[in-house]
Parts: sequence; structure tokens; C-alpha cells
Amino acid sequence: MDELNENLFLKYLEINTNILLGKKSKKKDLFLATCGRLITSVETIPFGDKVYTETGNEACGMCKVNKEKIEGFETYSIYFYGITDSLQKKDKKWVLHEGIHEVCHACVNILTETSDKHLLGKQVDNELRLNRNGLIGIYDAKTLKPKDEHYYFKMFNETMMDIITTIGMECGIYESGRVDSVLKGSVKGENTRYKEFIPLTLLYISALSNNPNPNYTNIVNEGNGIVYNKTLLANGKRVYTNDFLYGFACDPLYIEDEFDKYTLKDEFKEICKLMDIYYAKNKKKYDDMIVKYSMKYLAKFIHNKLNNSKLFNKDEQIGILNNFKAQFVKTMLHYNVTFDSDELKWLREIGIEISDFHI
Repeated sequence: MDELNENLFLKYLEINTNILLGKKSKKKDLFLATCGRLITSVETIPFGDKVYTETGNEACGMCKVNKEKIEGFETYSIYFYGITDSLQKKDKKWVLHEGIHEVCHACVNILTETSDKHLLGKQVDNELRLNRNGLIGIYDAKTLKPKDEHYYFKMFNETMMDIITTIGMECGIYESGRVDSVLKGSVKGENTRYKEFIPLTLLYISALSNNPNPNYTNIVNEGNGIVYNKTLLANGKRVYTNDFLYGFACDPLYIEDEFDKYTLKDEFKEICKLMDIYYAKNKKKYDDMIVKYSMKYLAKFIHNKLNNSKLFNKDEQIGILNNFKAQFVKTMLHYNVTFDSDELKWLREIGIEISDFHI
């Protein structure tokens, strides 16, 4: 690793760690040491060379999983596209974006290896599902061989990389006044291939919040990080402030468990597979019908969770629902989604009154 790449890598790693874990986290030093062992190389892809992902899409950078392991854990190589002193001077924002994005992949991969609560996976019918490098892998439960559709959660994984990258670009290494705005869709990130897919991911983040009034800016600035941060509910229970933010970084199967608990068995898997098609085919934007499908299930999810989980008191329910409704309308407008009269009636019946937002 040359000096330029090493300095950039350490900067990007510090940014990601402070956002994900928090600069005051007791786990931070151990995590940084683990990254130092498992990220074995950081290299530059020269200008003019092309690099492709496993789907054949051209990439600007890459976090590659290596075959060799250290202490039983997989190792990673990070490739930055054409990072030179001259590019740093010409387009610092793009270099910063790509750097944070690729290092965030490595951080999430390592977190899912070292913090996963589903270490043995979970069996669903004849499938064994395991968290693998920020994704969910599907294996035959008897033979342990990969199933035909081996991974899902890819589009969520990529959009979250860009969301964390946008936070990193807003807050630098230490603090920011705009983390909350990024996670609520008010700050637009760089114009990457995932930009048009991010608003739907933000709606999932909103739906899986357990805090009636989350302030992610304060969470990051106070040094706690967005992944493990917990909220104290009125009933005395401490829960993750946001199940999606915890799950994407440490345990995607945790998100699946929570989502399916209040919708249908395998619904989250089916939604992921639909969304991943757009990644695999290098599409530019979701079809509005796919967004509508997701929105209706998210509405069902949050209604059932707020009314059936017995976690929240009335004020907490109102706060969580109002935050979700605001993001719901933003998502409608972004993707130009419309609901017919029967759908609007059903939404009203479960507490989502669109007319409240004067669209």
C-alpha cells in the first residue's frame, strides 16, 4: 500500500467507524484493530483499466473478498479507481465518495462476521440462510450447497453504502449538523448509480425506527454511532433505536425476522429479490409498481407492529407513525406513485392519511 492510499484508507476507516459505532464506543478500538488485520491490501485501479462486479457491471471501486482467512475470518482487498494526487486536486468529492463507500463495504462485512446474532443461520423449510458479507446467502439445508439464487439484500446493501457515504461527506471525521437530514431524505448524495434507489431504502429505515423522535445528528455527534444505539421506551425496555440501521451493518437476517413477524413469512426475502433485479440488470430507477408494492407492505408492517407488539405507548406510536407518514409521502412524490380510492381508504383505516400532507 503506497503512502497516499494508506493515508486515505485510514481517513475513510475513521469516518465509517465513527458513524457506525461512534467515536466513544468501547468496541471502536477492537473493531479498528480487527479491520487492520482483515483488510489486507488497498490498491489503486489505474485510469483506463476497467473493473467489473460479479454481475458484470462496471465498477468505480471494489471491496473484494479474499479466499485466504485470518483467525477463521475472511479477508478483504479494497480497490480505488484512479486515486492519484492529480485526481485528488481535480475531484476531491468523487474520490471521497468512492473511498468511504468501498471502506464501508469492508466495515459492514467485518461487522456481520464478528457481531452476527445468526452465526448458525436460520432454517426456513429446506433452506439455510446465513448472513454473508452484508448480504443473506441461501444454501440447501441438507447439502449446504448454495441455492440457485444465492444472495439477496444486495440493493439495500449498496444504497446503505451510499447513505453512510453521504453522512460521511457531510460530517467529516468528527461531527455534523446534518446526519438527521440525510436519513430523512433532505440531503441529496452524489450522483451515483444508486441515487434513485435511495428514497425507498430511507422509507424502510423510517418504518423500522423504534424511536418516536430520533435525532441521528445528536447520536453521531455524541459519539454513540447509529448501529448499536438504543432507545429507552416508556415501558422500561431498551431497544435498538433503529432495527434497519442495526441490521444492515451487523445482521440482515434480524431485519428479515422483524419484518416477517408483522407481515408474511418470506415477504422480506421476496421484496429483496425484486429490488435486487434492478441491481443485477443495472437499471436506473425502480418501476413505480415495485415501489407501490413495497410501500403497501411497509404500511401493513408498521400498523401491525405499532398495534400488536405491545412495545409502545400511545405517544410513542403517534411519533413513530408521523415520522413514517412524512417519509411515505416523500417516497410517493419521488417515484410518482398513486393510490386508487380503495387503497387510500385502506391506508386511512390503518392510520396513514395522505391528505394530511397536502400533496
